[in-house]
Amino acid sequence: MVNLPESSKIDVSPLASAFNDVTNSYKFFWFISILDCVQRGEERIIPVSRLLCSMVAYAWFPVNYFRLSFGKQDRLSRIVEMLKRDCNIPINASRQDVHRHAIQQMQLRTPVGREIRALGEYVPQRFLRPFFQQQLRGMPDRKVDATIKSLASATNSGASRLVLYLFVERDGVECIEITTAWYEYMTAHISILKGFCLWHLLQYLQKNNPNVPNLASKILAPTKRDLSRAHQFWDAILAVLGTQVTCIYSGKAITPENYTLDHFLPWRFVAHDLLWNIVPATKEANSSKSDSLPDIDVYFDRFSSLQYEAVQTALKHKLNSKLLDDYIMLLKAPSLSSLQTLSYDHFRAKLLDSIAPQVHLARSMGFSIGWVYANDLQVTQES
Repeated sequence: MVNLPESSKIDVSPLASAFNDVTNSYKFFWFISILDCVQRGEERIIPVSRLLCSMVAYAWFPVNYFRLSFGKQDRLSRIVEMLKRDCNIPINASRQDVHRHAIQQMQLRTPVGREIRALGEYVPQRFLRPFFQQQLRGMPDRKVDATIKSLASATNSGASRLVLYLFVERDGVECIEITTAWYEYMTAHISILKGFCLWHLLQYLQKNNPNVPNLASKILAPTKRDLSRAHQFWDAILAVLGTQVTCIYSGKAITPENYTLDHFLPWRFVAHDLLWNIVPATKEANSSKSDSLPDIDVYFDRFSSLQYEAVQTALKHKLNSKLLDDYIMLLKAPSLSSLQTLSYDHFRAKLLDSIAPQVHLARSMGFSIGWVYANDLQVTQES
């Protein structure tokens, strides 16, 4: 849990409660977009349209790349999916590119542009609701947004309980104006506030995505992956076994010069680089497989057999023991020596226990499953 720093100038308790009992995702992405502007040192007056497009851009990777659910009622996730469909944007587009597309759609007043604009009818107001809990108690929902706008201006004119921002216009454009005390507070505590927002977003996503692996790594756009450990491991194995190692998909011999690393369960689903999920493969097979999940009936035994052989080879030739930590964690092995006495059947069963449920989960999230390489596809069709 991330607690907010206290302030002698403002009451931070309304912000501290902003993410309590959240049923939609918009509050997280609205606030993180405001924090972005503050972190860049922009002025206190920010166009609402820019913040709305930033929300869409921030939600892009969790929704379209990692296929996370924001909940059945969530409007922002539907807009993000609509933008992808209507504009044919690649799922790995940068946040800047998505932001640019969103602004363009708003300017052109396309269907998705109108949906983005419609977020502005309630998102900026509803985020301030905790600042006026007492005044809004019992009020009909249809009156809440207009009341919050007027209360924000009235509160800022003299009361000590300063609201986070006001609603203003600049050159006919709807904007928010962050109050001076709050701007100073956010500038001073920007890292803590981002952590506070992302921590609550993670709790929200966990409720809507039970059992999804490594959620914390799927909130923002993925960072550059570091496969140095996996390369170190498999380079060492190949140096010992030579051309005995073959690609589990194509059947071709693997050499240090011709292989690439393949995540058996695609990285886009697991968002980790644990060695028990990585094997060497030919570049052609890896490219063909892409983000699909392989057919377990066709490939799991080949996969588990290669993994087992690699572990036993590493133990026998006393390769860097730190590289086996991922297997120790997976197998709940008490020591390295216990890995040496582990039978293949036990190793296979443990690996399957980890992978099989994730395949079913990936299917439910919309990932393509049952991929078969072209050569194997011909064999399976003939048999």
